[in-house]
Amino acid sequence: MKTLKQFFEILRPHWFGKGAAKLWALLLLALGFSLAIIKISVLMNAWDKRFYDALSELKGELIPALVGEFLLYTALIVLFIVCGSWLRKLLVIVWRERLSAMMERKWLHNSNFYRTSLEGNFSARGGSNLEKPGDANLNERAEYSAAEADSAALHKDSKGLEILPSAAEQNAAGQSGASEKKISSKTRVDREISKTIAKIDNPDQRIAEDSLLLVQKSVDLVKSLVYNLAKLIAFVAILWQVSKVLKFEIFGMHFAIEGFLLYVALIYTLLCSLITHLIGRRLRGLNFAKQRAEADYRSDLLLVRENAEAVAFMRGEDAERGRFRASFGEIIRNWRSIMNTEFRLECFSASYLKITNLIPIFACLPLYLSRAMSFGDMMQARSAFYSVQDGFAWFMDYYKQIMEWAASVQRIYEFISRMDDESANLRACATQSDKNSARCEGLSVFTPAGEPLIEDLRFELAPAQFIILRGKSGAGKSTALRYVAGLWRYGRGEISLPRTGVMFIPQKPYLAPLSLKELIAYPQPPCADDAEFLEILRSVGLEKFARMLNSRADYVKILSGGEAQRLSFARIHYHKPTFVFADEITSALDLVSARELLLGLRADLPSLGMLAIVHQAGLEDIFERTIEL
Repeated sequence: MKTLKQFFEILRPHWFGKGAAKLWALLLLALGFSLAIIKISVLMNAWDKRFYDALSELKGELIPALVGEFLLYTALIVLFIVCGSWLRKLLVIVWRERLSAMMERKWLHNSNFYRTSLEGNFSARGGSNLEKPGDANLNERAEYSAAEADSAALHKDSKGLEILPSAAEQNAAGQSGASEKKISSKTRVDREISKTIAKIDNPDQRIAEDSLLLVQKSVDLVKSLVYNLAKLIAFVAILWQVSKVLKFEIFGMHFAIEGFLLYVALIYTLLCSLITHLIGRRLRGLNFAKQRAEADYRSDLLLVRENAEAVAFMRGEDAERGRFRASFGEIIRNWRSIMNTEFRLECFSASYLKITNLIPIFACLPLYLSRAMSFGDMMQARSAFYSVQDGFAWFMDYYKQIMEWAASVQRIYEFISRMDDESANLRACATQSDKNSARCEGLSVFTPAGEPLIEDLRFELAPAQFIILRGKSGAGKSTALRYVAGLWRYGRGEISLPRTGVMFIPQKPYLAPLSLKELIAYPQPPCADDAEFLEILRSVGLEKFARMLNSRADYVKILSGGEAQRLSFARIHYHKPTFVFADEITSALDLVSARELLLGLRADLPSLGMLAIVHQAGLEDIFERTIEL
C-alpha cells in the first residue's frame, strides 16, 4: 500500500493536472484495443467448440468456413496488437517527457542539484555521530527494507538525518551545572541552526533511467491488469457454463459442484501466487540496489572521462582499474543475488505452467468419459480455463515486473520528496536591498555537524572597491561565499545584497560543451556581435582562440587551468556586474597575469566592486582592504 501511495503522488501532477486529457486519451485508446482483443478471444473460444465438434463428427464441409473465420479473427488480433503497441509507445514517451521535465525542474530549482550533492555525515573534526534512520517520513527518518539488507547495497532514504553531539559533548552535557555553562547560548543556537542533508545517490540516473523504467512498467502493468481483468470477466461465465456439474461420492455422501472448474482455477492460482511471493519477495530490494550499483559504476567511468588528463599525468590507470573492478564487484554480487532468487522463482514457474496444461484436461476427463461432455466441450473448457486462470494469475505472471516497478517508484519518490523538502526548508541567506552596496554583519558559518568555521565576519562592499578575503587553507573562506550566495545553509548572519548586478565566480569555471561565445555569455544566450566578443578575448589574453569563437568544442580539455580562469574574467567583462564575489579567481595564473587581469577589470569597469579570495602575495596594492580570517 505504501508503494501505491507513493506512485499516486508521483503521477498526480501529470494525470490530474494540466494536459492530463492527452494522457488519458492515449491510455483509453490503448486499453480499447486490448479489450477488442478480448472480444475476439471470446469469439475464438466459441470457434474452438464448433471446430473440434466438426472434426469429431467428421463434418468436412464446415471446415473451409471455419478456417476463413479463424483467419479473420487472426488478422483482427494482429491489427489490434500492433495499434495498441504503437499507442503504448506514444503514451510512454509523452508521460516520460513530462516526468523527466518535472524532475529536472525540481533538481535545478534554487541550486538543489548542488546542495543535495553534499555529503551530510562529516564534521570539522573528521567525524560525527549520526542518528540511525527509522521512520520513512521526509523530516523524520529513513527506511531499511529487509530485502535491501540482503543485497549488500543498501539505500538510505535521505530525509533529514540529525547530528547527535559527540561522545565528549554528551558527557559534558550530562555533568554539573558548571559544565553546562561552558556551552554558551550562542553555541547551542548554532547547533540548532546546523542540520544535515544526506547525499542522494545518482540523481542523473534517477532522472534519465528510473523515470523511463517507472513509466514503461506502469503502462505495461496497467494494460496487462485491465486486459487480464477483462479476460477474467469475459471467460468466467463461459467456464461456469462449460464446467457442467461434477458429481462424486465420499464416504457414502453425494456431492454435486456446479462450475467446479472455476473453483479449481481460483484455488490453484491463489496457492501458486502465495508460493511465488514467498520465493521472490526479495526481488524489490535487489532491483533497487541493482539500479544504484549500475549507476555508481557508470559514474566511476564518467569521472575518469571528465578527469582524463589528471589521471593520465599521475599514471592512475591501475588505481582506476582497481576502482572499476571494486565498483563492478557490487554489480556482480547484486546480480548473483537476483540470479539465485529468479532461479528459484523460474523453477517454480516452469513447473506451475506444465501442471496448468494438465489440470483442465484431467478435471474434465471424468465428464468426457461418461459422455456428459463432448470433445468440443472439453476443448472449449480447456481454453476458458486457461483464460480464467491467466486472469487470476496476473500477480504471479508479472511478479518480477512488479518488483522492478516498485523499486523504480521508490527511487523516483525519494528523489521528488527530497527535492521538495530541500525547497521547502530553504531559507533565504541574504536579503535583497535597494542600496548600492553589499553588506555582511555577524556571519558565522558551520559544518553540517555544527563545528564553527568562521565566526562574526563583517564587511561592506561599495562600488569601485576591491576587498581581499584571506585565511589559512580550510579556514572556511569558500564556504562563506557559498553562504552569501545561498548555496550553504549552515550558518547565520545578516547578508544584504543589491537586487541586480551581483555575480559569483567559482574557482573552477564551468565549461559546458558550447561555443566560446556561448561560454562567455553563460548563463544567458549571447546578445552581442562578434566584434565585442573578440575585443573581450583580446582584453583577457585569449585572442589566440578568436577563430573558435563560434565553434562548439570540449573546452575542458582545450583550455589550460589559467586559460579557463581568464575565461572567468571574460564573463565579468561581458556581463558588467556591479559586484563580483570571486573564489580564488587567479589561483592558476602567474602573478604578472593576475595583476594584468585585475587591473584590466578596474580600468574597464571602474564602478565594479569585488570581494575576492586571493592567496597570491603581490596583489595587495590592487585592493583597498584585506580581511584576515
